[in-house]
Amino acid sequence: MARRMGRQRKRVVAGEAVPLLRKDDKPPAFHRKDKKKKVDIGKVFINISIGLCIFSLAWFFYALHMRSSLAKRVVTPHPSPRVLDANSSSAAVSADRFWGSYRPQVYFGMKTRSSRSIVAGMMWMRQFADMDVNLRHTCEQGDRLQGYGWLMHDGITFGVQEIRDSDFTLTTEFVKRMGGDHGGDWTWRVTAKQHVSAGFFSAPQAPVLSLMFYTAADTQGSLEAHLEDGKRLASVTGFSKELGNFKITFRKSELLEPASRPTLPFLRRLFPRLKTWFDWYNTTQTGPLPNSYRWRGRDKDTNLFLNPKTLTSGLDDYPRASHPSADERHVDLHCWMALSSGIMASIARLLDSNKLWTPYGLRSLSRADPLYMKRNTEHDAPYWRGPIWININYLAVRALHHYSNAEGPHREKAAALYQELRTNIINNVYRQYAETGYVWEQYNDGTGRGQGSHPFTGWSALTVLMMAEQY
Repeated sequence: MARRMGRQRKRVVAGEAVPLLRKDDKPPAFHRKDKKKKVDIGKVFINISIGLCIFSLAWFFYALHMRSSLAKRVVTPHPSPRVLDANSSSAAVSADRFWGSYRPQVYFGMKTRSSRSIVAGMMWMRQFADMDVNLRHTCEQGDRLQGYGWLMHDGITFGVQEIRDSDFTLTTEFVKRMGGDHGGDWTWRVTAKQHVSAGFFSAPQAPVLSLMFYTAADTQGSLEAHLEDGKRLASVTGFSKELGNFKITFRKSELLEPASRPTLPFLRRLFPRLKTWFDWYNTTQTGPLPNSYRWRGRDKDTNLFLNPKTLTSGLDDYPRASHPSADERHVDLHCWMALSSGIMASIARLLDSNKLWTPYGLRSLSRADPLYMKRNTEHDAPYWRGPIWININYLAVRALHHYSNAEGPHREKAAALYQELRTNIINNVYRQYAETGYVWEQYNDGTGRGQGSHPFTGWSALTVLMMAEQY
């Protein structure tokens, strides 16, 4: 009996335990819901991750495509003929442009377009003075110069610069003579001129200046100085891999050749690109009214700036309208367009001057005339068939002066032509006189150079009446 009771108690205990599930049995409902919920959330995260990856890849390839497309648009060659040849900085391709005033941040210097160039330059300082005697070489605001800059420069063959120090002016001039394989020869001249005193009887002491010219090979060649009489530097000879043997001569005085090389072929090639650039501004940056301009590309809906930036102008955060609109007018852009219009008109006049007009005066016969510069006979030069004669120009200037002072529809145009023609004639006659010492019978219509009889103080002296505006 006792044995039976024990077994029964044992059965009761065993009966209270949680029954084990068989393989075929299903878990309770609340376990299945938990598991399903976890699986669904995982799938959502996986799908989002895959979507983001696909979107990122699509965006990356789109951006790559747009960058490539825009890059191709930026570097698309202009359809007009090339302005510069390939490798144009090479002496072999562009010898005439090889040497030049290519040294930035110095007052005056020369080098080649190569990165391994022999360089030459000028320094100066004032001696025996209580005032500033600092050495002038690199362009520094602390030098307190009254001004400096090129007065004339054709970019290839010559340039004239004025450097105004405290009480004197240095005029630097250079000219190149073409030839050889490395741009030919070049010559410098530096002239110092004391400023005129304001006092009538005062005679200030002339400043004593030290001009120092130098050349350097920058460890790329060899240099050797040669003295004259053991004192004055007469020349420097040297060798470089780029130039071979060369020589720089320092003379006591040297006459400068306003040799000038015609730039018209270059302007003819450049003009189509300038016109494309000008037309872009003149169409994309215009205002709603004729001859009005406003910078485009400003964001009117942004609240991120005090006023939206105008990056296209180069004056990024210069204050402008805080709410961009079509009513804006930008004075800086208007001034740029006015300046550009004048430059384009000047270039166009140079390239369309196939009749009477030249920068030196009026031709005696139009270039479009079939008899222009044609000889009558083998020994009869085209005396009156093209060159500039002062008597003809005097009559034209006098007529323009008359109509510029008379009421009429062409008064303003006559006044403008009068000023320009008179200036061209006087400047050229004076320039030729300063260079040669003569007033000439006639002047070349292509270069302005005096030619024919000289001295010729007949009707060429009518230039003086033009200067005095006595007609």
